[in-house]
Formats: sequence, C-alpha cells, structure tokens
Amino acid sequence: MKVTITMDFDSAAKIESVIFPLQDAIGSFFQPKEYGPGIAWISVVFNCRDGGPYNLRKRFDKKDRLLMYDIISDFVRISSVSGQEKKDIMLGLFKESVNTIMTYKKKVSDFDFETFQKDWNLFFENYN
Repeated sequence: MKVTITMDFDSAAKIESVIFPLQDAIGSFFQPKEYGPGIAWISVVFNCRDGGPYNLRKRFDKKDRLLMYDIISDFVRISSVSGQEKKDIMLGLFKESVNTIMTYKKKVSDFDFETFQKDWNLFFENYN
C-alpha cells in the first residue's frame, strides 16, 4: 500500500520540520502492508490556509485505485505555535483524517478498512 503526503503551504507556516519526517515515516510504515486490491494508493494533501471556508477535495479514482483527499489547517494558528505544539496539531489532524478514508467503505468493497484504520491509529499513536 502506498500512502503519500504532499503539501500546499506558505513557508512562513514553518511546518517543514514536522511534515518532511512524517512523509518518510508514513510511507515506510504502509509500504509493505496490503489491505486488498480496492485501494492501492492513498494521497493526503496537507494544506495550510489563511481564511476560508475551503472546500475539502476528496475523490477516488477507481481505475488507478487512488484515494486522494485534503487536510486543511489554519495558517494563523499553525504558524503561531511552538515546534511541539505545531507537531501535535498536525498529527491530530492527520490521525482524525482517517474518517475521510472510512467514508469510502460502501464504494470500495474489496479493501480491509478495519485493519487499515487500526494500522493508521497505531502509526499515529506511536509516531514521535
């Protein structure tokens, strides 16, 4: 299973020290795992935006078996906190985002959503 994180943010948010290590760790954790043929790749786009409201993009490409969705964080909040608090906020947003993945349970029948969710939660509970 391929899980990737891409970003759309202003460098003033100063999230690089959190997001780059998270990209590597989540990719390594999920790469050897298999949950069935329904979803081969999950791509999470982390957005750091000022203002709003913003529409969250989420879509499933059945041909490529790609599930893609956004996480949108508040630029002012994320850029105004310290390193550890910034990390805690971001990890909380990522952990909660599994709910977006779970909304596809009825559309993708050949994917082990329960095991994936357990692994997702395990990853974020143990990630430092």
